[in-house]
Amino acid sequence: MTESNPTNSEPRKPSAPEDNKVSFFSVIGSVLAAIFGIQSDKNRERDFQQNSATSYIVVGIIMVIGLVITMIIVVNSIISSATG
Repeated sequence: MTESNPTNSEPRKPSAPEDNKVSFFSVIGSVLAAIFGIQSDKNRERDFQQNSATSYIVVGIIMVIGLVITMIIVVNSIISSATG
């Protein structure tokens, strides 16, 4: 039983980046939840354990731009229907 012997124990290696990867749809779900403020602590901790924040940043920027464009379209359609 070398596992219980502290002198023979080796330090744990960090898990490979492939093990920590989340799916594309999980990234989208996390970004949407964060935008609307309903992200759970469990998912937030999982997201912060990722090796790279690039995918979250890119998806976040795209979704915020999409949200702003959608709001502009909705407001313009309401204004045009109210005046015409």
